[in-house]
Amino acid sequence: MLGKKATTETKKKMSIAQKGRLLGVKLSLEHREKLSNARKLFYENGGIHPKGMLGKTPWNKGLSSTMSERTYSKKLFHARQRKVEKRTNGGHHTLGDWDELKKFYNYMCLCCKQQEPFVKLTEDHVVPISAGGTNYISNIQPLCQRCNSLKWTKTIDYRVPSPLQPNPAMA
Repeated sequence: MLGKKATTETKKKMSIAQKGRLLGVKLSLEHREKLSNARKLFYENGGIHPKGMLGKTPWNKGLSSTMSERTYSKKLFHARQRKVEKRTNGGHHTLGDWDELKKFYNYMCLCCKQQEPFVKLTEDHVVPISAGGTNYISNIQPLCQRCNSLKWTKTIDYRVPSPLQPNPAMA
């Protein structure tokens, strides 16, 4: 109601509603449903919350208010493209293989040498999938999220060559 003058009837209704809130009076189920439907209709028609949606997603989109449909479709496209590249380049590994690899390297990021309780280890492909690398465990090294992001699509091998290094069958 910003910038508009309320009628005396509207002011009276607003006063009653405010008193009800202050006194802890609960609204009837029918009235709550009516308000909920009105809010949904407001947001479906492009209305924006006065506080900028506060990080909530609109009911009609399933997207955050800051992410446009174009950005969302680009993200979906790239995720699909990566899955296809993984399949076509070949290779797979299990969660057990990944846990064994982390254990072998003492749950440590091979780049910054921080251990797992303090950082979250992620699977990094030594030869990136986009550069023709496979998804076998022999092409994976444990890096923290920060180091993995900094490495980007470069081919950097932080692993120390060792005869004890796990090398599962390439089946």
